[in-house]
Amino acid sequence: MIAFYAQSHYSLLRGVASPAAIPGLARANGYEGAVLADRDSLAGAAEFFRAAEAAGVAAYAGVELTDREGRAALLVIRNREGYEAASALLSARNLDADFTLRAALRDVPAGLFVAAGDAELAGDLASALSRDRLGVLLLRPAATATWERAQLEAARALGLPLVAACRFVYGREEDLETGRLLRAIGDGAFLNAAAAPPSRELLLPAPRAAALFGDVPEALRAACAVLEGADFKWKRTRYIVPAPPVRLPEEPPRVLRRIARESLRRRGPVSRAAYARLDAELREIAHLGLASYFLVVWDIVREARRAGILCVGRGSGAGSLVSHALGLTPVDPIEAGLLFERFLHRLRPDLPDLDLDVEWRRRDEVILSVYRRYGADRTAMIGSYATMQPRLAVRETARAAGLPPREIDRLSRAVPYSPQGGSIRDALARSPRAAGIAWDDPVCAGILARAERLLAIPRHLTIHPAGIVIADGPLRRLAPLAMAPKGIVVTQLDMHAIEDTGLIKIDLLGNRMLGEFAEARALVAARRGRDLRIETIPREDARAGERCRRGDAIGCFQIESPAMRQLMTALDARSWRDLLAAVALIRPGPAAAGSKDRFIRRVHGEAAPPAPHPSVARALDHTRGVLLFEEDLMRVFHAVTARPLCEGELLRARIKAARGDEAALAPLREEFARAAAANGVGPAAAAAVWRDLLRFAAYTYNQAHAAVFSLLAWCMAYVKAHFTPEFFCAILNHHAGMYPARVLLAEAVREGIEVRPPSVQCAGERYALEGDALRMPLTAVRALSAAACARIVAARPFASMADFLRRARPNAREAENLIRAGALDWIGVERPKLMWELAVSLRRRRDGAEGLPFPVSYPPLPPLSARGRMAQEFAVLDFAPSGDALAALRRDLGVEDLVPAATLPRHEGRDVCVMGFLAAFREVPSSRGGRMAFASLQDETGWAEIVFFGPAYRRNAARVRGGVLAARGTVRRRFGAVHVEGRAVVEMDRRL
Repeated sequence: MIAFYAQSHYSLLRGVASPAAIPGLARANGYEGAVLADRDSLAGAAEFFRAAEAAGVAAYAGVELTDREGRAALLVIRNREGYEAASALLSARNLDADFTLRAALRDVPAGLFVAAGDAELAGDLASALSRDRLGVLLLRPAATATWERAQLEAARALGLPLVAACRFVYGREEDLETGRLLRAIGDGAFLNAAAAPPSRELLLPAPRAAALFGDVPEALRAACAVLEGADFKWKRTRYIVPAPPVRLPEEPPRVLRRIARESLRRRGPVSRAAYARLDAELREIAHLGLASYFLVVWDIVREARRAGILCVGRGSGAGSLVSHALGLTPVDPIEAGLLFERFLHRLRPDLPDLDLDVEWRRRDEVILSVYRRYGADRTAMIGSYATMQPRLAVRETARAAGLPPREIDRLSRAVPYSPQGGSIRDALARSPRAAGIAWDDPVCAGILARAERLLAIPRHLTIHPAGIVIADGPLRRLAPLAMAPKGIVVTQLDMHAIEDTGLIKIDLLGNRMLGEFAEARALVAARRGRDLRIETIPREDARAGERCRRGDAIGCFQIESPAMRQLMTALDARSWRDLLAAVALIRPGPAAAGSKDRFIRRVHGEAAPPAPHPSVARALDHTRGVLLFEEDLMRVFHAVTARPLCEGELLRARIKAARGDEAALAPLREEFARAAAANGVGPAAAAAVWRDLLRFAAYTYNQAHAAVFSLLAWCMAYVKAHFTPEFFCAILNHHAGMYPARVLLAEAVREGIEVRPPSVQCAGERYALEGDALRMPLTAVRALSAAACARIVAARPFASMADFLRRARPNAREAENLIRAGALDWIGVERPKLMWELAVSLRRRRDGAEGLPFPVSYPPLPPLSARGRMAQEFAVLDFAPSGDALAALRRDLGVEDLVPAATLPRHEGRDVCVMGFLAAFREVPSSRGGRMAFASLQDETGWAEIVFFGPAYRRNAARVRGGVLAARGTVRRRFGAVHVEGRAVVEMDRRL
């Protein structure tokens, strides 16, 4: 019997259960199947159907549709036609201001059954819909006796079937309290004022549910009849490949072949092997019906470049020579040894997407171009759901509990973003940052307990960071659409559910590095007459290579983190191919599996142990015998079995999907052993190879993706090495990397670049080059409003302080900060005297007068010391253009073992003290279950990497927060990379 419909947590801020949990709950309570009908949403359908199939429970799709008039109807989807109608109705409900159920439901197809939620709606629809498409919903337990009587009378009067249903929103009694908390969060109310959900929405066992309708058995029969005719399954029935926006002169495969071959020829001489590979890829693309898809992506990239927007393809698609020939990806897959089969082959059960990175500030232009060329009715961004992660869950629960904002911030900031397994309490116990908070206090304990129950529940619909879909017809019928909070139309389905509809996702991701490169390129062209292009920057360059080898990569995309800079030194990285390995090795997986250490040791001359079979050694020669890339698993499979690479890709994907499940792995192991034996490989060797494949499958990285990112990183290293002023100007104007701007400015100074303070006479809103000097912008001045900045730019030049105050009209704090920053040094008067003049002028302004009534005669005020000037500049700029505060502080302290960072290699094995600004900090789990931390200190000479192991970190965690730190410890060297094993930390800000 099925006499209920369930609502999951995709009934936002209402439901508690995940869609995957509902089939199990139904079975446990005696139901033969389950209907998922979330309120105004189909977002959970994909997850629900997959779970039902795994549990052996019949699954049915529906939606509880509401309108702004307060009416509701239960829609049951019977077939594909019904799904398309429900999708269009949901889209209209979410996007059309005049949507009403009375108007929208009058022409639903036979594939959609409507159970009217109120008598008036049933009456409005009775003349438009037949009995096989319309019924009157009878919910029990009923909200009120009055409502139930009206429903019963409407069914009799209109001759419509009564349709029995129990609505299940909560599976357990304790879920009611969680539902109450969700309602408080949604309403912005306090928990003690929020209404508890009605107990009638609790799941009932099947016998009790059936008993509720004992007086109306015909309602149960009608409910069964509705579902008997429903055969809709949530599965892909076809791939929806968008067509190019213009009529093609030939069939898409022919057009694609012509464009690809012509484009490849324009790149230079083409070998027979390249033509053969190109033709083989084109045949596979045509066989899969994807020629139009490639042409669409090519069209998007071409239009972006016509507008002068940098656009680079990445991901596994970089392994395609067709992608490279079309200009979608910058890496030649033949030169880089990339495999097309990792991206696309006819055995693949799903279809990949082509990912495109574009300049981050111009991404919206590209998206608007797509909407314009392909039609707003066929195009949408993909939706995503912000879920309750630990920190958000604690913050929302604390707010609902009525805590003041400062206390909410204090508690939530102590919570890790992710619990990394276990409960929030477990995560807090492992985090030194949570120390000092009384988590067992009744208020805190209650917040944690409630927050725990919120984890993974969707908070609201948002926008996928990159995904966009283009349909071959009206999109509303293929996926329900909704309005994201930013006012962008998105699919209500997330990226995983979108795949099931057959729509093919295209990623358009904003990439700051491309914005940096575009600006550096423009500066280099204007100042030096050079045309920098990603495609033509030399892949081998001594100056860029030396920077990589030294780890001198601050500001360079992908390779600026402390861990990556030390890894490049350990690898003796000198080319983009060396960076290719580093990009794969830097992730946590290879370190945990030991791959990183093995690779580094082999770089330093350690011989690789004998491979299980000679063919494996040959297959892994390019990675020094280490299974490093996903493609390496394919190569090893092919070498050992002589089977096609595409079968190796299938095996890799299946091993990864099995997640260590022996039952799922056993048939794969047997199949591999048979294939190896057929190729003459003995069982012992095959078993050893299998163990390696199994061990490293989860830790390998996509080689094609790594190739693109390592090339982009190399390009930025090249720009930094050859065009240093332009490099720093560009990255500061697009600043959002892992380091604050003061770190980049200090690096510029270390490179010999003069950094000038903002000036109201010439500085703008962005960093600018004056010769090879770097001028800080007005926007760098703390508390200077955008309006004041605009007034300054519009009114200049200024003749005097009085002229500046009269025409730019800054407020007192803005003017004081500009003086402290050095923005009025052009007047030629010392800053204390300028502050005196400002105070007098502002006093006269308050009295209704302007300026000074006499020529300025400054009192005999003492000038600022050099340290005083730097302190003022730091206070308002977070940087001191007039000098180096750290060097001055080091001289004043006179501590014998306080050494500059650049000299650390000379102190290996010795205890030292090193001082600098905390530029980066990372806390990670230790191998022993505790926490450890990595801190990067920057002084005027370079960088010191400090490692705090468990006990030392516990002693110092409260002091490793920011500002200037002095760290004491022992200098260690490993594979050429130097670090300090920290023991103690002293905060130095006050002495600065």
